Amino acid sequence: MIDREDLLGYLLGALDAEESARVEAAVRNDVALRQELRELQDALQPLEEERDAVDDPPPGLAERTLRYVEAHRAIPRPVMARPTRSRWIDAVATIASVGILALLLFPTLLNSRFRARVHQCQSNLLALGTQLMSYADAQPDRSYPPLAESGRFAFAGAPAVELAERGLLDRQTRLLLCPATRVSVGSWGGIPTRQAIETASEDELERLQARAGGSYGWYLGVVCEGRFRAPRHRGRSFFVIASDAPSSDLAHRASANHGGVGWNVLYDDLHVDFIRVSDIELSPDDPTRNHLGMVAAGVGGNDSVVAPSGTPVRIIRTLFWSPAPPPLR
Repeated sequence: MIDREDLLGYLLGALDAEESARVEAAVRNDVALRQELRELQDALQPLEEERDAVDDPPPGLAERTLRYVEAHRAIPRPVMARPTRSRWIDAVATIASVGILALLLFPTLLNSRFRARVHQCQSNLLALGTQLMSYADAQPDRSYPPLAESGRFAFAGAPAVELAERGLLDRQTRLLLCPATRVSVGSWGGIPTRQAIETASEDELERLQARAGGSYGWYLGVVCEGRFRAPRHRGRSFFVIASDAPSSDLAHRASANHGGVGWNVLYDDLHVDFIRVSDIELSPDDPTRNHLGMVAAGVGGNDSVVAPSGTPVRIIRTLFWSPAPPPLR
């Protein structure tokens, strides 16, 4: 039986994968639950928009406020025929106390929701990184899944298709959907098959390419000594192999997955950092552009670039050789 508490936990990202799946199944089959879920989403939306501007209250503030409200609760009195001015003041004071308590608790709730989603997103990327490295470790040159230089598989999300073909990713996996995205597994459609991409019409091809990598960004390959290839697994702490999908509509191509605040980034040594926009502004290396400032393949083996799944492979051949940048921390 799904109740309001389950729905709230689902929206706050507080449920595990099995519990979330149970809620989604119940909501699909129950009109009343769907309506209640929408009402809860609408109620939380204004708080979501103010999330980044709010700091956590001092430790224990909520508990102290509850004790204050309890201590100043109106003393029970016999029922009177007419309300007195004192009772009216007590009622106003109680309402004001509840309002203050709500203002104190909602920012904490909102920040907890944000952090829970960031943490779950990091877990997804770590699991994805494990599968990418399993693939790389099986290759003689330790290369990650390939992208084509041209043709139907010349797009950023092509490695996801290869991982699914090899059985390293389930086609309907939740790993490729950031918990902060509004896309559900059902509406996403999953990782398309190689055959589907090979036989799709031009219009359908674009949709398949865009959905293949889910809500994450994937590497765009590198150009080394004039040759385009997938990056290689070398355990580098600065080389980005996947991230929340960058958005061309936000400053510094920040991801929309986390409200434009920043994005989670997975590195070649299998660690994940949450990178804020302010960190990118101060860093010499932007993981969404190569060292020539372009959304294109890296120029040199240490120039990492990630892009949304449907981004076409773009190759810039140059004599420039990319040094290893410092890690974004």
